[in-house]
Amino acid sequence: MESETIQRTLDLILGQLGTVTQQIRDTQGELTDFRRQTGERLDNIERCMGDPDVDHRFVFDDHGRTDILASPFFDVHFGNDETADDYVDRILYRLTLAIEAQIPPGRWYIVNNPPSSSNSATSPATTTQRVACLLVASLSLLATFFC
Repeated sequence: MESETIQRTLDLILGQLGTVTQQIRDTQGELTDFRRQTGERLDNIERCMGDPDVDHRFVFDDHGRTDILASPFFDVHFGNDETADDYVDRILYRLTLAIEAQIPPGRWYIVNNPPSSSNSATSPATTTQRVACLLVASLSLLATFFC
């Protein structure tokens, strides 16, 4: 009888141990997923923060584009002694560098040509008018000589 009780106790302990082991495995999987997601978020944050020596204190969005309104240099509330010209002078250099940094290198090509304007000398309407004027002038000249 004692051996049966011990066997049941051992079976219960082993069953509980199996359950605990499975819970630990599930928790480890969740922890791995959490670490991966946290790492991705930190990578995004670091990418958005950038290097102040390189990004000229600009803030970038998730797509890597400059977010001018969120950038620390963008301040529409000038001081009393600051004019709009002073403000533009203050941000223009950094803005120009950031725009130039985002322009892709290489040559630029015009993909579409502007719509061609019809040459007035060769358009059908002008040609018809010229023929009509020449005909009227010729008939008028003939009428003058023969009448």
